[in-house]
Amino acid sequence: MRVLQLYRDHFADLPGGIERHVHDLAHGLAPVHQMEVVASAKTPRQSTVDPDGVVVHVEREFARVGGVPLAPRIFKRVRDGYDIVHMHSPNPTGELACWKLGGKTAVVATYHADTTRAPLLLPAYGRWLEALLAGCDRVIVGSQRLVEASPVLRKLSRHPSLIQVIPFGVDAQRFSPAEGPAIRRWGPDPIVLFVGRLRYYKGLPFLIEAMSKVQARLVIVGDGQERERVVGLGRERLGDRFTYLPGIPEEELATVYRSADVFCLPSTSEAEAFGLAALEAMACGVPVVTTEVGTATSEINVDGETGLVVPPSNAGALSEALRLLLEDSARRHQMGAAARARVLAEYTRDLMLRRVSQVYEQVLADRRLA
Repeated sequence: MRVLQLYRDHFADLPGGIERHVHDLAHGLAPVHQMEVVASAKTPRQSTVDPDGVVVHVEREFARVGGVPLAPRIFKRVRDGYDIVHMHSPNPTGELACWKLGGKTAVVATYHADTTRAPLLLPAYGRWLEALLAGCDRVIVGSQRLVEASPVLRKLSRHPSLIQVIPFGVDAQRFSPAEGPAIRRWGPDPIVLFVGRLRYYKGLPFLIEAMSKVQARLVIVGDGQERERVVGLGRERLGDRFTYLPGIPEEELATVYRSADVFCLPSTSEAEAFGLAALEAMACGVPVVTTEVGTATSEINVDGETGLVVPPSNAGALSEALRLLLEDSARRHQMGAAARARVLAEYTRDLMLRRVSQVYEQVLADRRLA
């Protein structure tokens, strides 16, 4: 079957969590399905073929309004005869393109998170999105907690056959514990690591404040709108105990996780719907500290088993949790082993790919019977 993955950004340009998930779906399913990806950028439009045979269409955008790309050629691309269009929400441009299909093509949606942008427009957008999702063939959600927390998904759950919970997964062979002693690439100090896009809801100012009371180095890897603020605050509060990298080569990412003693995802709102980077760290045998924002972050990280969960926007609680793990190596190693085991049991990429492929096949079978 011919399947289109539809999101606003491509992983090669912006390697965030949703972009990585789209990339994993496209490349992981390429051996069994004809996979294509469409995204937008401020560069001239182009179509390329990746080594795995995935066709990537980057359509030129003329501007972004509230994070929404204005890329009219996406509408033409989505009409291009696919068996299934798999849209990733929130993404109003892609959602509008799928709405214009009028049910003629099978549409599978993955609902990643509620949007908090443009608050004055949210009620109208929410009602329209709910109607659009209700007309999809399936809506995939990464966790049951998101179904319960999201106002849009709670309403959709009245249609029991519509929503399919499929946890996101990581490549457990690539992201694996070090075979020997971890490489201490930033010296002998304990390492607290954050990897991800630098966005307003990531809570990094609270992590930096917490680290001012922890005898360890904070390493932040990622780029985004909050870069200037985060880097300035980190250097001001932590001095030479702060290391910032805007990005690292993909082949080095697992090594960076293995070099950490603790991974921290200090998010402050439900916009952090899953926390894929935390899952990658767990796969590498690293315990994690996350915040309770009512989403999957507290489902993948089991408090007291694979790491610790603390209240959001609370530097004191973050500081206490980090000190507790850094000062107790036996507990840290026990939680890291439990984190790895949890990934292997529930959150591998192979398991996710099989489940998504089964959804595609069932959707087309249902359409043939209709």
